[in-house]
This record gives sequence, C-alpha cells and structure tokens, in this order.
Amino acid sequence: MKFVCHRQDCAGVGWSEAACRKCTLRMSVGGVTRYVSGRFFSWVQNRLAIDCPTCHGLIPAFATTCQCGAKLTLGLVWEETLGRHGERLRRMTTRTPANMRRFQWGYLAISAAALWITLGVLEKHFEENWGWHALLSVLYLGVIILLIYWLVPRETLFTIGGRTSRLVKFGMVFNYLTALGLMQMFFGTWWTRSLMLAGFFSMSWFGAWLFWSYLWPGSMYLAWIFTSSPTGFEPRDSQGRKVEVD
Repeated sequence: MKFVCHRQDCAGVGWSEAACRKCTLRMSVGGVTRYVSGRFFSWVQNRLAIDCPTCHGLIPAFATTCQCGAKLTLGLVWEETLGRHGERLRRMTTRTPANMRRFQWGYLAISAAALWITLGVLEKHFEENWGWHALLSVLYLGVIILLIYWLVPRETLFTIGGRTSRLVKFGMVFNYLTALGLMQMFFGTWWTRSLMLAGFFSMSWFGAWLFWSYLWPGSMYLAWIFTSSPTGFEPRDSQGRKVEVD
C-alpha cells in the first residue's frame, strides 16, 4: 500500500519509507498533519476573496498586495468590506456628547438588566442558606477592599469618583450589587471551598496581627537586650517604664 503525495509525478510513497523521494514529505503523523492543514488553509485562502480598494478586482483575503500594485492594509480592507455601513459605524463610535450620552444610558440599562436577572436566579436556585452566604460575604468584601486599596492607584480611584457621570456611577452601583449576587452563587455552588478560602483569609489576618502585636515588638526588645552595652545612664534610652502625658 502506497500514499500519493501532492506532486503529480509522484509514484507513491510506501508506509515503511521515511519521506517522499521527490518532495521530501515526511511519512509521519506530524508531517502528514502539517501537509493536510496547509492544503486546507490554502483552499480557504483561494476561496475567500475581497475587492481591492484601488482597482476593485478580486484578490485573496490573506494577500498583502494586489496585482495592480496597491498595498492592502487592515484599514483599507475594513472600509472596503463595510462600505457605507462603515461611515455609519464611524459616526456612532465618534466621541461626541450625544454618543457618550447614548453609551451611558445603554451601560445603565445593561447593568440594571444584569442585576435583575441575577436576583431572579438567586431567588429561584439559591434561596436556601442565604443568610449564611451573606454573612460570609462580609469577610470576602473586606479582603477585596483591602486588595483594591493595595493594588489600585489612588489617582485611578479619584478619577473614577470625580470625572464619571451620574449615569455611569449608577451603573457601577448596579454592577457592584450584581457582583454580590454572583458571589452568593459562588457560595451556594461551592460552599465547602468558600469556607476553606475564608479560613485562609482568617488565618492570614490572625497571623499578621500576632506578628505585629507580639512577635515583632518582642524580637526588637530581645535585640535591644543583647546589643545594648552598659556604658552608663542614657536619658534617651528606654528606662523600662511608660509615662502617659495629658
């Protein structure tokens, strides 16, 4: 049994042979796969064609130049493909006060719809143990706010709070409530994993509090004991007592 490669004058390649003697096509799974995929993409390229923006002749979709010498860019192909709809889309996406107002109203409507759908799913499928889920959300919210405080620059928060419109702020409030609803779904679906993750948060907080309140001051005091030298009385050194001044 022999395999005929893409060359017309190929006499056939046996399965025991490593490669074709004329086209060097390797008789392996990888070689045959690359050959078949190359033929497929070549077939797709030859059958997908677009109009040249200059001469309006048909050219392959993945070509970089036309026979007339015109160089094809993504912008030219985009304009030629969309036609008159491209101008309409450009007007809709231009940053104008009217378009910005439409976008803000659309964002608010989508955010409100997402919140309403989330509440419906919670009411239908996650009604049980909702109080415990809400109580666990308090811990998660604290961790999320702490991460935002650490990772998000202050300028970004001030920009969002001071330069966004009221419609966008209302939409962000709806997004926040939707995120809480999604968190309740997460708790209801993976309750044990949620408790384990909350345990990790609690252990991290307790370890940081223990280190900051007792271990670090104790280590500093021990270091002072072993490194201080008895050179006489020094008023600025710690005298072993605390004084409160009104």
